[in-house]
Amino acid sequence: SKVDLLWNGGIGTFAKASQETHDDAGDRNNDALRVDARELQCRVIGEGGNLGFTQLARVEFCLHGGSCNTDFIDNSAGVDCSDHEVNLKIPLNRMIAEGSMTRENRNELLSGMTDAVGALVLHNNYRQTRAISIAQAQSAKRTVEYIRLLEHWERDSAIDRKLEGLPDNEALAERVSRGQALTRPELSVLIAYNKSMLKQELVESGVPDEPFMSRLAENAFPAQFVDQFREQLGQHQLRREIVATQWANDMVNLMGPSFTYRLEESTGATSAEITQAYAAAREIFSLNDLWGRIESLDFQVNPKIQHQMMYELGRLVRRGSRWLVRNCREDLADLPALVKRFRPGVQQIAYSIHSLLHDAALKNWEENFHQFTEAGVPEDLASTISASSGLYSSFGVIFAAEQTGEPVDDAAHVYYSASDLLDLHWLSYRIRDLGVEDHWQARARESFRDELHIQQRQLTINILREFPQGSAEDPVLKWGQPRNHYVDRWKIVLEEFRAGGSRNYAMFPVVLRELAVLVDTNLDS
Repeated sequence: SKVDLLWNGGIGTFAKASQETHDDAGDRNNDALRVDARELQCRVIGEGGNLGFTQLARVEFCLHGGSCNTDFIDNSAGVDCSDHEVNLKIPLNRMIAEGSMTRENRNELLSGMTDAVGALVLHNNYRQTRAISIAQAQSAKRTVEYIRLLEHWERDSAIDRKLEGLPDNEALAERVSRGQALTRPELSVLIAYNKSMLKQELVESGVPDEPFMSRLAENAFPAQFVDQFREQLGQHQLRREIVATQWANDMVNLMGPSFTYRLEESTGATSAEITQAYAAAREIFSLNDLWGRIESLDFQVNPKIQHQMMYELGRLVRRGSRWLVRNCREDLADLPALVKRFRPGVQQIAYSIHSLLHDAALKNWEENFHQFTEAGVPEDLASTISASSGLYSSFGVIFAAEQTGEPVDDAAHVYYSASDLLDLHWLSYRIRDLGVEDHWQARARESFRDELHIQQRQLTINILREFPQGSAEDPVLKWGQPRNHYVDRWKIVLEEFRAGGSRNYAMFPVVLRELAVLVDTNLDS
């Protein structure tokens, strides 16, 4: 039947993939009722029961235009609710044993927290399914990442693709050629495995014992419980597991299933270090507040706009986390100090970012801002999200201000004005837009971006040192005037690069080397 929703709430497996036999479904009682997934004409499948569809049936359904998750995703609220119940009862039962609480008082307290627990469960599951939607929207672009991730898990014997109904590399390549990628049921498996493995790695690390990190455990309990029993929460028998679970859920739900592995591979950092860097970036960029504001636009703004905003915000935090791992790894031992070091400057730059941008960067900001506001997004939120690409540079700006002793405002002006003079924003967008066909190209693209930001940061430092605060009306122009020959040479190189049409990976190191020569130009030598 052509319906919107097919809801399975009972026992039995009622759909298989066309390449599967009835024996593969493992439910003889319903052989006469079972259909192939490609025959279904509904738009969405919801699973209130377990095993109503084989995993390959779900995948086939999605590849033929349908939409569904998996049974363990659609039913995860029940498991989540049980976890909350157990986590609440452990400290309360201890108080009963100690005589500081009666069983009647405990039951009354639990009953009073029913709605609060329900809200926590729904919010966690909302973010989990949202993560699948965002991953699905980006799946075609991230196929290389997902292949690399699956190969890594296979080498560690952490996953069996065939057992989990996941395609091999050849099948994935064939899908990409047809304009398809991993489906929601397959991404559900990746997210579940990522959370499970990350939680275990964090439990075995020192992360749950850090006061800054352990605060997230409070999010697993109703506010009423936290306010009343904060001391008991600190002594919870499963405190470390709860902290690890909360960070694994938060990071995977907001950043996707390949975030940690991508950073592990490109930086050599451990999952614990990456989680610390993410926690710092999350705080510095106010991720949770901004994400929550985007979520509050449900039924007011097109979901595609929301996903785009969440993707932009996630990219900012991903790049920020990577920068912190690369440049502040030792400082991850003191996260409050790291947040205090960067958050005020980032907020200062974010407030005035639209007045700092020029030409290509300003045009990009304006296009995104108008797209978001015309879709119904509040102007202040639209402005912040539209400036996310520029906000990543705030780390380099703050670093330059620290190195020179100049105010952040002055460093920001020099940074963005120098970028405008040399058209570095345009170059940054060309790096961002590079297509990635394999792992090495992905690594190369990241190295190009790193090198560009290193040169922009060093250029800012050089200009600020040559023209300290108040020593020149426009320090960037003053810096450029005696270097006209070198600046003109750079612009010729960039113009040739721009005129080259299709740009390949071999061209970028040459261009970046020319930039390094310009940045290092010393007129006294």
